[in-house]
Amino acid sequence: MGFPVGGSGTYAEIPAGLRKYHSGEDVDVVYDPADPTHARTVEEVNTDRFMTLFLIPLAPLATVTYFAGRSAAGWFRRHRAVPRTGWHPASALVRRMYWSSPLLVVTYPRAGEIALWGVPSAHRAPRYETDEPQRAWVGGPLRAAAK
Repeated sequence: MGFPVGGSGTYAEIPAGLRKYHSGEDVDVVYDPADPTHARTVEEVNTDRFMTLFLIPLAPLATVTYFAGRSAAGWFRRHRAVPRTGWHPASALVRRMYWSSPLLVVTYPRAGEIALWGVPSAHRAPRYETDEPQRAWVGGPLRAAAK
């Protein structure tokens, strides 16, 4: 689209919006005097291409990365704890807590009982919900379960 700036003709590419323009039609144009190639029509929404093409798709990616990082850090912490402390036999009872993660009540034969919140997992702990304790092996220090 061409428009006059200070007596000379300037050309800028203005993305077509919902409205179709015809050749020779008068169109009101708003432009930056410091850089006349940054222009838009007064009928178009003032959008920044950087924002729409980069930042908006980046928001969901950042959210997924944040939660994946937190999950990976938790699994890494648990992975490091097991070689130091070993695996401990226990029994576990899974209780479904609506609107939150499942609650696991773990009983150690010689160390007492502890309640643990479940974490997001592909194994879906709530499907193991039962009234009977299930055999389990738990890694990590027993001091948290000691009474």
